[in-house]
Amino acid sequence: MPRIAAPTVAEHAAQQQQRVFEEAVRLFGERGFENVSFADIADAVGLARNSLYRYFPTKGDILERWFRIELDARVARSTELLGGPGDPSELLTAWVEDQLDYAARPEHALLTSMARVEPVVATDARNELFGVHSRLLAPLRATLARAGVADDRLAATSELINGMILTAARYESANASPDAIMRERLHHAIASLVS
Repeated sequence: MPRIAAPTVAEHAAQQQQRVFEEAVRLFGERGFENVSFADIADAVGLARNSLYRYFPTKGDILERWFRIELDARVARSTELLGGPGDPSELLTAWVEDQLDYAARPEHALLTSMARVEPVVATDARNELFGVHSRLLAPLRATLARAGVADDRLAATSELINGMILTAARYESANASPDAIMRERLHHAIASLVS
């Protein structure tokens, strides 16, 4: 019987579950969700594969938990960058840079993989995935409104900005580095939508 590494069995179980979660997310980020098996996670944590099932019945359950945590963090970050006092155009510039920098991180790749792995996640997580877009763009829409974008143009303007950021992020990803000229042009294009 394995030794309990915490004052109580419940605390030990919580610690083990957290270790499984952290190692799984690390592996997902390094290799991609589809390329990681439960056996890989068990090896990384040092547990028998069948022990993982008591913490997470499926890989999809791990991904769902991570998705909710990451989504909340991204919404909080956007709210922090866009919700402060100051000139909306300056706030928007900082937010765009943050979005582009985030797109280069493994977390973004894992976040975008949610659509590809949809069949392995529960229905409520799939519904949340489709609703994510609105939550992520809500701080942007609020800032655009503060900048004077008319109510009837908020949705289209935020979608255009998001699309331009995604395109720029794909371009930078393909070239494996930030591109100062492309970012400058992106900021000019966004400024023209907001003015």
